[in-house]
Amino acid sequence: MKNNNPVGFTSGIVLIVFGVILIFFGFSNFDQIVGLTILMIYGVIILGIGIYILLHLDKEDEIEQINPEITIKTNKKTGNRK
Repeated sequence: MKNNNPVGFTSGIVLIVFGVILIFFGFSNFDQIVGLTILMIYGVIILGIGIYILLHLDKEDEIEQINPEITIKTNKKTGNRK
């Protein structure tokens, strides 16, 4: 994994840590079943987003490249775009 994007790397790590903390607190509160369920759902979602960010750091650079070869074609008779 290349670390070309320090902001993406940092946010991925922070989200993973926050997700693990939410899951841990969800398991530690057995007396409130609603709180347990909500914390577990949010913890798993945030953990998944953090892992997704870390695994796709290289692909983000490919997405942000702009293709300079794209031109707008117009109709010669009417001047409207095709």
